Amino acid sequence: MTYLLPWENYVNKGSWRDFNLTFTLFEHFDWTIRKLVVNIKLPEGAEFRSSLTNPYSLQKSVFQETVTFTLYNATPFHDLDFSISYRYLVFWASFRPTLWIGTLVIILCAVALLWKAPRPPVPIIPIPLEDLRSFVDSYDKKRSLVSELESIEQQVRKGKIPRRRYKVRKRTLEGRLSVLSRNLTDLSEKIRKAGPRYADIMRQIEVAETELEGAETDIRRIRARYRRKEISASAYHKLLEDYHRRRDRAKTTIDGVLLRLREEIR
Repeated sequence: MTYLLPWENYVNKGSWRDFNLTFTLFEHFDWTIRKLVVNIKLPEGAEFRSSLTNPYSLQKSVFQETVTFTLYNATPFHDLDFSISYRYLVFWASFRPTLWIGTLVIILCAVALLWKAPRPPVPIIPIPLEDLRSFVDSYDKKRSLVSELESIEQQVRKGKIPRRRYKVRKRTLEGRLSVLSRNLTDLSEKIRKAGPRYADIMRQIEVAETELEGAETDIRRIRARYRRKEISASAYHKLLEDYHRRRDRAKTTIDGVLLRLREEIR
């Protein structure tokens, strides 16, 4: 069993650093205790001086001492009064908080020093202007092919070109578009490796392209639903206006990025 003894009831102060602990164990009992072991852990930093109770042993650790009393065949006729004196400096009461605060301060200082330490420069791979020029030219060609595809789709819907001619032209344009897209992917990877700035530029184009493709898909879907009379004219025009606004915003972003790249290759 473990007991925490109230300081004011069991400890007497002899001087500013000398103390005496006195207590009685089992004041009333009517049995025989074959082996009684009493361990008294002194406060951290306390130094054991003497004891009126014998026999005893003393164990010392880094910051704390423990006094152990061992009695055999203890009966009600035995004296179970324990008394020890020890020396204790009051500053030890704040030792643990000071230790933890000091450790925390050291850790925070180390983190601050590491945070402020100069980071190794990010390697920048010089990018040939020819790669930037090829990317911009290829992207312009891609947009031109996409625009032509949209044009022939409108013409076939209005009956201005035969469907057979439309299919042939569409396959040709889609083939060229596929080749251009692969080239743009390779060029994009080269440009991305040239540093964080170029990586961010390529990311902006990718995000805008995703937004543009989503808007185009929604426009085709809403037109099909309107032709099948699944939605009213007012809902159709409202949704169409929202999708066009999304598409225009994405195109504006792409135009801005391409303009910055063109300025670099002049």
